[in-house]
Amino acid sequence: MLYKRGLAGEIKGFTGVSDPYEEPLSLDVLIESDRESVELSRAKIIRELERRWLVPTVAAVSDPSVEEQTHDGNVLELFSGIPALV
Repeated sequence: MLYKRGLAGEIKGFTGVSDPYEEPLSLDVLIESDRESVELSRAKIIRELERRWLVPTVAAVSDPSVEEQTHDGNVLELFSGIPALV
């Protein structure tokens, strides 16, 4: 709906339509959706939100072994109490 309005010229300065996309100079989180699982991407986002104190810390996410756990399918269990980010 927003892009339709942007393309129709109803929204001025709409990123990617009437305003260019500006790539960030530095990244806080790099999500490579073409190379990593949804679970790993979700873990990276939640870890950054926790680092900024924007969400409560989940002990399992703070565990350095979370990278290993993402490869064997246990990530969904780690985040079962956290609402989906979709």
